[in-house]
Amino acid sequence: MNQIEELYQKYSKRIFNYFYYLTQDADRSNDLTQETFYQVIVSIPKFKERSTVLTWIYGIARNVYLKSLRKKGPAQVQLDENTINELHSGCTTEDIINRKETVKSIAMVLNRLSEKYATILILRDREGLSYGEIAGITGMSDSSVKVNLFRARRKFREEFAKIEEGERKL
Repeated sequence: MNQIEELYQKYSKRIFNYFYYLTQDADRSNDLTQETFYQVIVSIPKFKERSTVLTWIYGIARNVYLKSLRKKGPAQVQLDENTINELHSGCTTEDIINRKETVKSIAMVLNRLSEKYATILILRDREGLSYGEIAGITGMSDSSVKVNLFRARRKFREEFAKIEEGERKL
């Protein structure tokens, strides 16, 4: 059990953050993290060390998330006030208002993207994983990850521009 505790201590925060960026729901993210590490415990005998432990755990996490989507449907990103306030400590009121709007816009865009695009963006741009690691998690080739990342970023920019344009019209 010591090995499991070490894995949990080392990777649980990153896995929680991955889920949180997808769902913006701390309770759901916590549940998904717990389910992921349950699956890690069950799957340890099957781990063949063809990838890093982190990549393997992210792969399990993604499968747990996909399974939850089939059961509950996609999460709608909703930001709680505590999260928003943590992001803005030390800012002027105007900065806070502008950042809150930007964070809400980002959340709206993530809701509009496919799970594949959202996952690739989060793993590459937020978590800093390599193309190879993302390929191992998603089951894609490195080149497919690069192409999908390019498309995801383009789609993100398009959707973000639509939201920003809509806010200017109001």
